[in-house]
Amino acid sequence: MTFLSDARSLETVGELLDLFGDDIKIAGDDSLSVAIGADYCADVVVVGTCHSRDAMGRIVWASVTRLKIMAISRVS
Repeated sequence: MTFLSDARSLETVGELLDLFGDDIKIAGDDSLSVAIGADYCADVVVVGTCHSRDAMGRIVWASVTRLKIMAISRVS
């Protein structure tokens, strides 16, 4: 629940990345995997189209304000 409340309190995903650091992994498709405690991870994706992309076509995280949780799974 800490991840959810922290995520809701921040304005952009860029701030979330700064806060969680190495606990968030960015995949090649710009989805995120977030470690939640020692036993779980959440897979999240960007929602909507009101965000920027850089010259390489990757998402500019400071422009993202909405994420959707796709799955929460136990880490083995």
